[in-house]
Amino acid sequence: MKKHVTLLLALVLFIVTILSSATAEIVLDCLHWKNEGAEGFEALAEAFNELYPDVTVEFTASGDNYKQLLMGRLSANDVPALVAVPSGKYGFDVPKGGYMLDLSDWAGLENLKPELVEAQRYNGKVYSIPVDCAAHGVVYNREIFNKYGLNVPTTWDEFKNVCQTLKDNGITPLIITGKDPWTLGIMGVTLAAPIYGKNANFDMDVIEGKASFNGPEWKKVFEDYEVLRQYANEDVASLSYSLGNQMIANGEAAMTIQGNWVVSAIREFNPEVELGIFAIPSAENQADNTLIWGPDFTIGISSTTKNPEECYAFLDFLTSLEGSKIWTDNIMTFSAVKGSDMTFDQTAKDINAILESGIKTYPLVNHEWFMENVWLDWGASIQEYNNGTITAEDCLEYLEKTIKAAYEIYIK
Repeated sequence: MKKHVTLLLALVLFIVTILSSATAEIVLDCLHWKNEGAEGFEALAEAFNELYPDVTVEFTASGDNYKQLLMGRLSANDVPALVAVPSGKYGFDVPKGGYMLDLSDWAGLENLKPELVEAQRYNGKVYSIPVDCAAHGVVYNREIFNKYGLNVPTTWDEFKNVCQTLKDNGITPLIITGKDPWTLGIMGVTLAAPIYGKNANFDMDVIEGKASFNGPEWKKVFEDYEVLRQYANEDVASLSYSLGNQMIANGEAAMTIQGNWVVSAIREFNPEVELGIFAIPSAENQADNTLIWGPDFTIGISSTTKNPEECYAFLDFLTSLEGSKIWTDNIMTFSAVKGSDMTFDQTAKDINAILESGIKTYPLVNHEWFMENVWLDWGASIQEYNNGTITAEDCLEYLEKTIKAAYEIYIK
């Protein structure tokens, strides 16, 4: 009898094991860099889980260390099921290493704006799909501008006058968050936009020895930066991205030079704050003002995932109108999905108006800056410049050396 009971228990345990393995939850992990809009990623995961109760998507934001952490996981053969990669050349080393599935024949590409898909092609193939678009400009507190009767500036002199008016009224005109080097890199690229509006191949000219970052074009960028430092917070070297965003949300500061992803980060401190965005008027002639614009967050599928069908199902959801609405409502950047809402926020309306004005644009993904960690490394060199340990010429020499080294890795 005892033997029969033992056999029965063993049989029950076996059946339970089989059933539990058959209904085991599938977890799709995704490492990414977006600290902004955490609620949006959670909302995406929850909505997808409602459609696929046995599948959970786990997003992990790593911030500035993203690329380092991702490459570490790749080298350890621990590839996330869903691979988030920065747009353009900065992310091309991941498919180059064979870590991502070729999505060129995936039917869902038809749901995406073709020009954004084309921008992500690597050697003629699509390994990651664009999720959104970003624009670099000046994000500002509209309530402050309205209070002091300020109009959006369209020339450099007008911009300086706006800054002076704010300063005279005890408002910090502009925040520079020098504690986080990536923000300095973004600021530098944005100030330099007119260079690329005139010559889209400027970076390649530098790489090929036809131009130099230590020439008059980029030296003017540093001159403009010095002008803006006069109107910035006193603690440029120590102010963090998060605290700077809080200052704008609370009305202590008026402007930040950033990508429009910063909108959701600012609203984490004050959901009701009214924000706007304008193209930085850093050109000598208004007609040369340029907006940097293009795909930002892109995502693909690991070539070694055990759950490719579930990964494809998530991409299908992400590129649906439902998924795109969750993204725009929370992340506050334009969706790459055809037919998605382009007027979801005042900042979105502002960008539409800027684009419709006929302003010069420069594709974000074309920047050689976004190879490897060029912009992060250069941001770190601006930190040294802010601290007075190196000169502007040293920064520009370092930038040229770094971008040429990155080219050897990514393009050659």
